[in-house]
Amino acid sequence: KLQFLYFIAAHQVTMRLLCCFASKAERNDGEMGTCIRRSADQRKRHIEKFNEVMTKLYKGHFKYKSGQPVDVLWKGDYWPAVINSLKLENNKESYEVKWATYTNERLYDIVPPEAIREITHYEEGDLVKALWMGEYYDAEIIKSNFGTSYDIEWGGTKTFGVQPNQIRPKSAPIPAKERYHHQAHGLIRFRIIEALGIPKSDMFGHKSGDPFVEVYDRKGRLITATKVEQNTVNPRWNHEEIVRIANTNLLYFAVKDEDMGIFKDCAFRNEIVCEGLLAPDFGLNMISNGGRFRGAIPLYTDPLIGKPKPAGDLMVEIECLQGENEKSGQLLTWEVPRTKFSATSGNRVSLYQSAHVGREWNQRLAPINLYEYSELARPYERESYWIDLYHRMRLAKELIYVYGWSVDPLMQLVREMPPPARERLSPEGKRFHAMETQGPSSLKPDTPEHLKQALWKKWHHRLGDVLKEKSNQGVIVLIMIWNDATGMAGTGSSQCATYFRGTNVKVRCMMRSVASVRLTATLTHHQKGVILDAPCDNESSRRRRLVAFIGGIDLTGGRWDCPGKHLFNIHEHDYYQNLANSGGQTVLRQPWQDIHCMVEGQLAHDALTNFHQRWATQGHKEELYRGSLIIPMNQDILLDEENPESWNAQMFRSIDTTSDYTVNGIESDCHRAWVYAIEKSRRFLYIENQYFMGSSELWSEKPDSGASNMIPGTIVKRIQRAIRQGDPYCAYILIPLFPEGDPASAPMQELLHWQYHTIKAMYREIGATLNAVKSPNHPRDYLQFFATCNKENISEACDRAVEKELPKDGLFKKYKEIRKLYKNKRCPIYVHSKMLIADDEYIIMGSANINDRSMSGNRDTEIAVGLCQPHFVRQSATGMVRCFRISLWTEHLNFMGTYPPQIQRPELPECARYIRDRTDRAWEEYCSTATKSITCHLVTYPYTIDKNGNLRSNGKEFPDFAGSKITGSNSYFVCDFLTA
Repeated sequence: KLQFLYFIAAHQVTMRLLCCFASKAERNDGEMGTCIRRSADQRKRHIEKFNEVMTKLYKGHFKYKSGQPVDVLWKGDYWPAVINSLKLENNKESYEVKWATYTNERLYDIVPPEAIREITHYEEGDLVKALWMGEYYDAEIIKSNFGTSYDIEWGGTKTFGVQPNQIRPKSAPIPAKERYHHQAHGLIRFRIIEALGIPKSDMFGHKSGDPFVEVYDRKGRLITATKVEQNTVNPRWNHEEIVRIANTNLLYFAVKDEDMGIFKDCAFRNEIVCEGLLAPDFGLNMISNGGRFRGAIPLYTDPLIGKPKPAGDLMVEIECLQGENEKSGQLLTWEVPRTKFSATSGNRVSLYQSAHVGREWNQRLAPINLYEYSELARPYERESYWIDLYHRMRLAKELIYVYGWSVDPLMQLVREMPPPARERLSPEGKRFHAMETQGPSSLKPDTPEHLKQALWKKWHHRLGDVLKEKSNQGVIVLIMIWNDATGMAGTGSSQCATYFRGTNVKVRCMMRSVASVRLTATLTHHQKGVILDAPCDNESSRRRRLVAFIGGIDLTGGRWDCPGKHLFNIHEHDYYQNLANSGGQTVLRQPWQDIHCMVEGQLAHDALTNFHQRWATQGHKEELYRGSLIIPMNQDILLDEENPESWNAQMFRSIDTTSDYTVNGIESDCHRAWVYAIEKSRRFLYIENQYFMGSSELWSEKPDSGASNMIPGTIVKRIQRAIRQGDPYCAYILIPLFPEGDPASAPMQELLHWQYHTIKAMYREIGATLNAVKSPNHPRDYLQFFATCNKENISEACDRAVEKELPKDGLFKKYKEIRKLYKNKRCPIYVHSKMLIADDEYIIMGSANINDRSMSGNRDTEIAVGLCQPHFVRQSATGMVRCFRISLWTEHLNFMGTYPPQIQRPELPECARYIRDRTDRAWEEYCSTATKSITCHLVTYPYTIDKNGNLRSNGKEFPDFAGSKITGSNSYFVCDFLTA
């Protein structure tokens, strides 16, 4: 009111002066008079506008009044503010607002009326949703303070003076942007500087205590902790640490004392001296929006009786590090910062989409151009992992290290002769090759003696025979596998040790040691790989270089497969079916999808370091290789950085100090790498993984279940950013139809239930964001989930032959299921891959699944590699990563001869809809009773998603498996720690 009074008075004085000046000027002639007359006309129009404004003011035509609480749009979100005053600039109505939560660096801002939103007024007794610590809870209005604030009651607790900005109608859905815009997520730098005036807490008569600080999130998870400062009430720590936190809307700071309690090991050791909170209305919203909070957090004591009392201040600096890596230029090389192993350059890489591809499938699958539009352009050649591994082992002269979850020495690596050599064989030679492939069981009584002797010499294709032969030649052969002490996992660790007993091959079956004896038998060593030496490119040199095979394919039964993923074309003595019990008969096999790679160069030395450290921790140091013929790491550069075909490679692990004595606590670089790649992706993601669960803080049920890895939530946030910015983006995720085993069993139903909650929460958040920006797109334009299945039609003769081997119906339910699978000639293809491709530029593959067992670092031991060709990124992303992704899609989508142009731009909605239509049709064909081959292996996962992001199952049960709920069910007999 005072502002308007001053404005009116000043205006009246100005009008009088102008009138006098104009009356005198009108008596003069010339340009001066003309100018003054123009000023008089402008003054007249200004007076009319002023009168119009004053009329509106007196009649109440202005929408907002001074002191009125409102919501103001800023950076895509509505934030609480209070109208401070009306502003008229250039005859346009605007308002000066005072931010209620310090949204940006300024306390006041001038905004147009279009950016302001009124707040609903409530009466006594209204049921509402009230905001507290970043989340909305049901409450009841018990008093309205003239609409400027409200007293509410929730859960028997009364809160007074709640601002209208913090209340919503109970029936109104809370958009995701309003529910989570106060949550900090991502890479956060904590700097705990000092504390001022904290209470004296030492119980031994000293003047002060020995304080330190611990920081927790809202679920009680420890984020960071400082060192101890001795004997002070004004400690200065200057502790700085960069950590990754997930969707937390509350930071809890506890100042503790090291000597609290009578004894060091008593129950009251490290008792809390004082505590403080960083809540949404006290700066956490600044961090959650990519800003920085620097200031004092008030500390309070927590007495048993009475109100908390002030207990000093904690000086902190907390900063969100989103976007720092784009500035540093690391996006082009995709190097993940703050990991144990740095990125290496000049490597040579081979990517394997299956254990075997061969010439046949290279010719049948659609051809792909490698390094398209460059001078290096040539056809892409798909390679075979086990054949390459066999030939590399034959060339080794110094060392062969094998490590894995399971190793079967009877596994046959080579199962077909290279086609050019096979075509030149005589009839007897072809018979010899067929018997060689089948193994000793092919020796019949009528086999000629010379063939028998030749076959025994040639049966070195088996893994165990190759390793024994090389160890007899002086090569150091070490095998490190997980000790399946219970035998429930069926890894055959004891059989492997027995096979090599009495030979020069050293086998160590290692337990996954943790503090709990109960968990020691359930957690595993899950790393998979082989390290060996190879000749240098310079043939005259005696020096050797290292080669590392890393990925998800175990050297054990059932892993051999080709792009055909056949159900009936099986190899004798390698029949595998773990989805349904076949009664010991080789009826219908379980196809296998898996990924692996070979790296030559500096990264192989990092893999060797990992093996040496693990072996030294749980094995015997004296058994490791001590020779000097291996080229040092700094000299092992195969390709110059200027060579376009060179690779940057970086190794990641999930491991702790019980598995590697050099680790200080926990190393969770696998999780860091996955989250980093997702955040930095610009166009699309393609993921293949055996499990998919995490970000339980987004779940509508069991949000505190412990599935706390950030991968699903990071995918959602990346998609939400693309939606708000209007950028094309899509994430394609391939998972198995159900976990390996009986899908109706309690453990499998628990896994499916957690997977269902994870995916349901992702679609719900994406749907809410689409509705908030009023986008016409469907959530499946941005996120799609798939499985792989096969359905084959075989001849009647083969049908009758297999029918004889079918087990008869008996007491076992699983026998009926294998009959159903055989009757319908169908079976899911089990996805065992652990791979991520971002933007056709960067690929991560290894042994780590998307669950907390693999990503936390203190459970299963994992390994992975991140690979990138730095000369083929951005607009030039036509390198091997792109070809590998297209090759996988030609296999999964059954593109023979050529592939459609849509799959070259996966981020576009046209590609997402094309794949969605094709996989929807493939799922219908798989579920039908018609005995005909399926269109493609890739099928839509049986979830139905509407435009709002609501998810439900497409059917109740998986085909052929009675009692197997698609959404799973919660089990009270399965430990959450093991499920996650």
